[in-house]
Amino acid sequence: MQLETRSIQSAISTVNRIRSFLAVRSSEGRLNDDGLTLVELLVASALFSFILVMTLNLVNTFEVSRSNIAARSNNTGTAMSAMNEITRNLRNAINLSSSATPLAFVSPAEVKFTTFDQSTNSTKSLDIIATPQAGGSCPCSLYENESSPTTSSLLLATNLTSNQIFTFASGTTTDGKTLSLVSVPISGTDLTTTLSQIAVIDITLNVSQLNSATSATLSQTVALSNVINGTNTAYTYQVANSFSRSKRVMA
Repeated sequence: MQLETRSIQSAISTVNRIRSFLAVRSSEGRLNDDGLTLVELLVASALFSFILVMTLNLVNTFEVSRSNIAARSNNTGTAMSAMNEITRNLRNAINLSSSATPLAFVSPAEVKFTTFDQSTNSTKSLDIIATPQAGGSCPCSLYENESSPTTSSLLLATNLTSNQIFTFASGTTTDGKTLSLVSVPISGTDLTTTLSQIAVIDITLNVSQLNSATSATLSQTVALSNVINGTNTAYTYQVANSFSRSKRVMA
């Protein structure tokens, strides 16, 4: 409101100066102030239109910025919530007595595994999968499906820009703290020989709602400690060599 008032006052002041400049003096030498000429009206209209357009542009820019900030915050919150749920369950991944690995199936878009639920003090089978929301391409939705001991489906996130969210590596440690990683190429497999090699899962989530300027990307590397150590004990590891990202990871 203050901006509009100042703009109107500026326009009035400009018109008055133009009138003084263009006014025709009478024979007595006084200014002819009988009214506005056509030229004055045209100039005033042009100035007012210019100021109005500039004001509307400022308001529109502010509104777009506000919407982008809100959308980016929402995207970040969605990605963080989904990442926390996935990493929590992967860190609790546990081998069943009949299996050499907690993993049952892996692909860039999906991981099936057995995890330990501390709230119920029991194991459960989960399937984390990213699927297109419509058609065969993203945006995608991310689901956590439980198949045992109960059947349920939890929507973790929507508007993922890609369903290629998982990459995999084998890991060995000699000091109990440092992992040396070797990438395990995966296109989609349930082969025990391949699954048993996987000790580290790298997760990348990119959520974009509204437009690309509001996208939020989070990444996390999770070590499956029971695969590395042959136990179900949790450890903290430092990644020794590059595997997409190098960071401290919790298992």
